[in-house]
Amino acid sequence: MRSAERHAGRAVETVGRRGAASPPSTEVEWVGFRLLIGERDHRLYPLNPAKIEYIEARGNYVALHADGLEFLSRDSISRLSRVLANSSFIRIQRAVLLNLRSIQYAQPAGRGRYDFTLSSGERVCSGTRYRGEILRVLPLTSARRLRGS
Repeated sequence: MRSAERHAGRAVETVGRRGAASPPSTEVEWVGFRLLIGERDHRLYPLNPAKIEYIEARGNYVALHADGLEFLSRDSISRLSRVLANSSFIRIQRAVLLNLRSIQYAQPAGRGRYDFTLSSGERVCSGTRYRGEILRVLPLTSARRLRGS
C-alpha cells in the first residue's frame, strides 16, 4: 500500500512538471493554413478544409466528407465549428457543418429548412434552429422578394 501511494505521488509530480495532459489535436498548422487529419482504411490523411464539403457528427467522432469519400476524426462538431468559423463553414444542424464553397444550389424544404445540393451531388438538409445563421450568411429569401416586386 505504501509503495502504491509513493508511485501515485511521483506520477502527480511528473504531470505537474510537464503540464496538464491535453488530448491530441486533429488539426495541423502547415505552411500558413490549417489541415484536418482524417482516417480511412487505417491510414491518416491530411485534409485541406477547403476541400471538405461537410462535416457530420458520429458519436465521439466526426465524419469529414471530401471528394466523395468519408474520413473519420476523433473530434467534436462544436470545437470544429469554432476552429473553422473563418473558413466558410457554418452550422446548419446540431450535427452538421457545411462548407459554403461546396454548395451548388439550395431549395426551401418548408418550415424554415433548406436542402443544399453540393458539388458532389450529395444533399444535406438544414434544421430550423439554424435558419437565422444560414440567412445571415446566405440571403436565400432575397431572390423571392425581388421577384415579387
